[in-house]
Amino acid sequence: MKRILDKYHYRQLFILDRLHESDSWVTSKELSQELNVSKRTITEDFVKINQLWGHKLSLECSKYLGYKLDNLPRSTEFIIKSDILLDTVPIQFIELLFFKPNKNITFYADKLHISASTLYRYLTLINDSMKDYNLEIRNHLTTYYLFSYNELSLRAFMTNFFEHVYGFDSSRFIDNSESLFIKKRIDYLLQKNKLTVAKNHFTHYHVFYFVSLIRQSQNFTILPIEHYKGKELTLKKTDLEFIEHHFPKLDFDTILEIEKSILIHHVKTSTIIAKTEVLYVIKGIVTSTFSQLIQKERKENELSLLVTYLQNVYLMGTLYPDSKCLFYTPYHSFSLQIKKRYPTLYYQAQASLLELSKETDYPFTNHFDELLFIIILKLPSVLNVPHVFDDKPTNNVLIVSSYSEKHAYFLKKIISEQLSSEANRHTYFECKTTYNMEEINLLNYSLVISCSSKIELTEKTILINDFPSPYDIERIELSLTN
Repeated sequence: MKRILDKYHYRQLFILDRLHESDSWVTSKELSQELNVSKRTITEDFVKINQLWGHKLSLECSKYLGYKLDNLPRSTEFIIKSDILLDTVPIQFIELLFFKPNKNITFYADKLHISASTLYRYLTLINDSMKDYNLEIRNHLTTYYLFSYNELSLRAFMTNFFEHVYGFDSSRFIDNSESLFIKKRIDYLLQKNKLTVAKNHFTHYHVFYFVSLIRQSQNFTILPIEHYKGKELTLKKTDLEFIEHHFPKLDFDTILEIEKSILIHHVKTSTIIAKTEVLYVIKGIVTSTFSQLIQKERKENELSLLVTYLQNVYLMGTLYPDSKCLFYTPYHSFSLQIKKRYPTLYYQAQASLLELSKETDYPFTNHFDELLFIIILKLPSVLNVPHVFDDKPTNNVLIVSSYSEKHAYFLKKIISEQLSSEANRHTYFECKTTYNMEEINLLNYSLVISCSSKIELTEKTILINDFPSPYDIERIELSLTN
């Protein structure tokens, strides 16, 4: 889908990724050759990048050495990439078409502040790219709408689209009350059916549910889910009142069909896996690879979780093979940090997924960055990071994760390992998530460390990567020892 972007916005994304992945300086000459533009154009691009995001980036510029990006927290990366994507007309058009279908070309052109002839050119470009996903923008009686012969695939595509465009922050495009309703429904559904999903998969289903509500309200329906064996949730009076107020065109049966379309991913698991013996292969490879790295008292539970997450990835890819990363790979920067700091673990996981791909005839390696992210966040003990402090602390430090409390403890372990003995000896770490921030008084802490941009930034706050970089550790060390 990157080819729908104009050259200017494409260069911005490319430059950001190129600097982030490099351990050294990158020159204007290198960038100009890679992007096939003049060095003057590259200079102008950096001027614009500094104007827009200089206050968020640790960007160094040298007349002789070139450019270097010392630190880029994942949350900041997502915000900047979201800014870039939302500034492009094709992205704006697809979003407008999703929320306002069945309008004529003049309506869309006026909303986008461009001419109809310019929009026609974008329309051709977008449709050419959407062929890769078996989607298209159709014209019926001079009105336009998004179409696929498989409505569920279209919903999966739009779910990925919104996640990428809004930096994996659903609060930017889903109303808070609607979001709470959806999360509650999905959570209850998973509990009732005794299903487990990773945090990023739960978020994906959350957006998928929202996309489904919108499409159903616009009369883009799915075929009834047949042979469904999962447990359904009843709708309470308050749920029905909520639906009636927010989505008046939808009824009880429609809501159940939407929920079936989400749970069917998991309900079909036993049937699909039984036919391919995937479960047996996954269990064997997971056990042989990670068994020795997990604490004995947690081994059975954590290995079981990892097997479940691998099943989920397999199932999603099997049911929606056209679901790909649209504009950037959200877990790649995290994966790079693991490769630099824990190369043995990185290559061991890579080899295991390659073996798993061969045994199951499914490309698990295509999901390597995401799976490595899940492995580290859910099984931080694979890093074998020791506890390092015993003395009475003098620094009360809060670590906040936007993912889970387990990820917060993972951050704590990584940070503790890299800090000097002096800093560790006088520091007490407390780990929380952004979901329970309302219960926390930040004034009680001498330092707040977080990978979430939702935390209020003050002189006592340090924003870090999902996997803390050397620059992150340096700033934390300086703050704790001064």
